[in-house]
Amino acid sequence: LGYHAWDCRVVADQPQALRETILELSTNCDVLVSTGGVSAGDSDWIRPLMTELGQVDFWKLFLKPGRPFAFGVVGNQVPFFGLPGNPVAAAITALQLLWPALQLLEGQQEPELLPRLQVSLETPYRRRPGRPELARASLICSDDGQLLARVSGSQASSRIGSLQSADLLLEIPAESGELECGDQLWAQLLRRRML
Repeated sequence: LGYHAWDCRVVADQPQALRETILELSTNCDVLVSTGGVSAGDSDWIRPLMTELGQVDFWKLFLKPGRPFAFGVVGNQVPFFGLPGNPVAAAITALQLLWPALQLLEGQQEPELLPRLQVSLETPYRRRPGRPELARASLICSDDGQLLARVSGSQASSRIGSLQSADLLLEIPAESGELECGDQLWAQLLRRRML
């Protein structure tokens, strides 16, 4: 995203170690960002510690992938973003929420967002209605110039390869069920390939 990380640490899922790290970093950093530890498991200590050391303004997103996301402040009102632990969910919530927030915090009036375009599905996509989804897909240009989205492979939020090879994030509405070839969707452009 073009920001300098002042300090990067890997901290064990131990409340005291996490507490000390959060307190230390909150005195030296403008913003704190964590990955993992914000869900509701036995080893997820970040959200309870954020509540203890500051406040949690919101928790859980109505989004797939990315449900376990937390935002709040620590200590002297240092913004804290708790990203999910799964790598794709962490990357997507960073693009959708962290990146625009950082731009606003540094004074931009209108944050830059990923460009959007309409595409037609080249392949069917099976899903159940429920949460809105940002599905990873490749951008294909047909012989007649139509922009197509090809979804292939697993969409699990633990599968970082699905993001590495993706050109698009397909915006699938919550109420959508099975999608067929030719269905039109909005998509966010992750990258432009140069030929």
